[in-house]
This record gives sequence, structure tokens and C-alpha cells, in this order.
Amino acid sequence: DALPIFVLKEYTREVLRVQPEDIFAWSAQYFKDLALESEPMLAQQPPPGHYKAEVEDPESEVVAMKISKSFAALDQQQKGRLFVDLVKRVLMESIQLTNEQALFILSSEYATIGDDATIDYRQLARDCVQAVLYFTQNEFQFPEVFHDEEEPTVHGRVREDIEGTLMRAAAEADADGLGRISYHDYTV
Repeated sequence: DALPIFVLKEYTREVLRVQPEDIFAWSAQYFKDLALESEPMLAQQPPPGHYKAEVEDPESEVVAMKISKSFAALDQQQKGRLFVDLVKRVLMESIQLTNEQALFILSSEYATIGDDATIDYRQLARDCVQAVLYFTQNEFQFPEVFHDEEEPTVHGRVREDIEGTLMRAAAEADADGLGRISYHDYTV
């Protein structure tokens, strides 16, 4: 079925008048509108559930957005990265986590800390949301550790032994002898 000549004339006139950048998309919309003007019942209704939310867990999404906004408030350069100490401060002050809960999140596998000691806070906000929800909804607190012995041990080693091992490792990593090591060397 060919289009009537007057339809093509109107179409040509409109193309010349509008001069669309994407003539194909514009033409598709033009003929769709034309068809709906003549027979509005041809308009297809979206299938049921078409406008369903794309988010699987709306509560988690809201909390993730709140966390991300709290981080972004401190990101003056809009880079999407914050230093670890700022992330910890936000987790404790804005999100109301305890020091132990914030440290748990920062030491987890989803807190990827760069060589410059910064974290991609947008990714962290999405990844840590379940832990934040668990901590806040269950009022979870890490238990305090008490030592009955006079000299507490970690994996059977006393404090002086552990300190000595750490000091030797730090001295080896401080190749320049400046009393500082890079964050990368510290975390490796």
C-alpha cells in the first residue's frame, strides 16, 4: 500500500522546515505521530510491569545513595575518590557506625584502597550497603576482647615479638631511610 501523495508532500515540507539532524529518527516519530492522529487506538500500550522499578531492593538503593551523598559532600574536587580517613569519618559521623564497624567495612574485600590511600567511594557505597544495613538494623556491636593473662598474645606471640617483627618489616620497606613507607608497601 503506497502512501497518498499529499502525505508525502506534507512530510517533505516538514523535513525542509524542521531540518532534523537525525532524519531517520525524526521520520519514524513523524509517521508514528501521524498514524496516532488518524487512528489513536493504534497506540500500543506498554506490557504489564513495564514501569516496574529497575532496582531489586529499594531500601538498599536508598541507603547506598545516602552513603554516596555523604561521601560526595567531602569530595571537593569531584573525583569520586576520598582518603581512607575521610571515608571512616563519614561512616562514623554521617552513617552512625561505631569505630569497629567502620574498620570492618574498610578492611573488607569490597574496600579497594588505591596506592594513593584513596577509595572509590561510589563503588564502596554500593558494595558496603548490606553491611551498613545489618549493623544499623540489628544494632550489631563487636564484642570487647578481654585478656585474663598478664601478657596477652596474638596467635601465641607476645606483644614485644610482634612489634619487633613489624618494626623490622617497616625498616626493610623504608629503603630511603626517611622513616616513611608508601601506602602500597604498607598494604602488601
